[in-house]
Amino acid sequence: MRRLFLISFVALLFFCLGITIYSNILRSPFQFDDIEFIVENSSIRNIANLPLIWKFMPTRFVDFFSLALNYHFARLDVFSYHLVNIFLHLVVSLLVFWFVRLIFSTPAMQNERLVQYKNKIALFASLIFLVHTIQTESVTYIHQRSSCLAALFYLVTLCLYVTVRLWGIERKFPLQRRILFILSYITMLAGMFTRENVITLPLAILLFEFCFFGSGRQLKWQRLTPFLAALPVIPLTMFLTKPITLLHLQKLGDAPIKGWYYFLTQLNVKFTYLRLFLFPVKQNFDYDYPISRSLCELPTFVSLIALILILLLAVKMFRRYKLLSFSIFWFFLALLPESSFIPQPDAIFEHRLYLPLVGLCILLVYCVFYLFSQRNIKLAIVLFCIMGVILAYLTFKRNLVWRDEVSLWSDTITKSPDKARPYNERGNAYAREGNYIQAIADFDKAIEIASRMPENPLHVNSILARVYYNRAYIYQKVGSFERAMADYNRSLKINSANPRAYNNRAAIYAMKNEYDQAITDLSQAIQNDPHFILAYSNRAGLYLEREKYLEAISDFSKVIQMDPNLSQAYYGRAVAYLNMSNPQQAEPDFKKAMQLEASAGEKK
Repeated sequence: MRRLFLISFVALLFFCLGITIYSNILRSPFQFDDIEFIVENSSIRNIANLPLIWKFMPTRFVDFFSLALNYHFARLDVFSYHLVNIFLHLVVSLLVFWFVRLIFSTPAMQNERLVQYKNKIALFASLIFLVHTIQTESVTYIHQRSSCLAALFYLVTLCLYVTVRLWGIERKFPLQRRILFILSYITMLAGMFTRENVITLPLAILLFEFCFFGSGRQLKWQRLTPFLAALPVIPLTMFLTKPITLLHLQKLGDAPIKGWYYFLTQLNVKFTYLRLFLFPVKQNFDYDYPISRSLCELPTFVSLIALILILLLAVKMFRRYKLLSFSIFWFFLALLPESSFIPQPDAIFEHRLYLPLVGLCILLVYCVFYLFSQRNIKLAIVLFCIMGVILAYLTFKRNLVWRDEVSLWSDTITKSPDKARPYNERGNAYAREGNYIQAIADFDKAIEIASRMPENPLHVNSILARVYYNRAYIYQKVGSFERAMADYNRSLKINSANPRAYNNRAAIYAMKNEYDQAITDLSQAIQNDPHFILAYSNRAGLYLEREKYLEAISDFSKVIQMDPNLSQAYYGRAVAYLNMSNPQQAEPDFKKAMQLEASAGEKK
């Protein structure tokens, strides 16, 4: 009864706090990659088409399926997406509470002098995790739902596994143990197909066993083997399916930020993460982070020595302070996939700290309670209450920056004034507001910065291709078609894989009555992205106009297969059937089109 009351109290407290500090983001718009991965992502339009969701990004199938669920029930109503993200963050915070309590229930912690404060330590560690302002990027930035969802599966797996082990020691609930063990394995696999960094989960289970259940011959290898055997699952999936993430990493192979440079840079990044945890000021959505190219650089060398000392300290403290050692190892292990030799497109992102923060929160709260345990434990409680209030305020204030796209990117430009991407993204934000003059000014600035960037041809070309495309789109919107055509050509010369550039250029060709060239561009767009609904729809329209009815029907059918809620596709296919003197086929399509339009009218 007492345990139920405690859990209910913590859940209610977290719910009230979480909703309060994130209440000002419920109507914040889609930002940055949200546009590509949600707003314009045709693979999540039909929840029944699981193969399409899988093909888009196999290693994040669970994440994109959750987005497909959102789209199925709320289309592009941003409120529901934010609500789900906040709910996931609340659940993860509660799991941190459960996880810390389980740690104190293990054999290694039974004689720990702070075991009497386990509920308080669990409460404040999870509270700091909940309200910390560094979490805003993972919660407020909708596409980073994968960070919250991955952490959820990570912690559920560990909590279930530890529960099974504790019940095993007490020799009770044999059937329930088997069920929970199977569930823990399922949640681990679900996590691995949510975000690639869950690949470290089997190692986290091994680390937990070593720290809290015994080492060497005492390790229960028969229980560990199935988890460790899952380590190759994600690498094999990436190798066999070659998703977007792997292809992007392959392109990075020729970039100056190679594995060695990336590793050196990450030595400094880890200290930036620690600084953000202890002093969360000057947060930046898109850091202009300096790339380290030599171990002899003073900041890099100092970072290396300091990190080695921290790890040696964790090893030395292991026998006496297992929880402290575990927390430090957790931080490094959770960062390993995105902060090691494997190069990423960006050196630093705050959302990468979401899962590692669990270890840092436990470490901080344990240390403070240890220091005050022989003096005045109430002072530690007051200290954490004050810290919680300050962090909650900073989180609420940081979320104000996310209120709209222009606000977010203006804040980023203030902190990264010499980086091209923030100007490009603010240009996109202005464009969506209809402020085309300011948008073009930002695109011009982005081109200027990118053109004088230091030697990094891959990154420069990537930015330039995007900026030329974005500027071309604005020129097209305002009727400056020659300028638009010139910029589309520049963009495609740099990056011939952009399907949207071909699609938009096709519209200009069609306007000039150059239909063959327009269809060629649309076909190329579809070849580059076989799930590009708009290109199929546009090509179907051109086929219909040129009286190629079979081809039009084929493309309209493809559109309907990917998104069965587009009334225009049913209407277009019906017209094609009528022109082929096939009213029997046309009639149900006309009825479906009118049905969808009536339904859309009712919702409005």
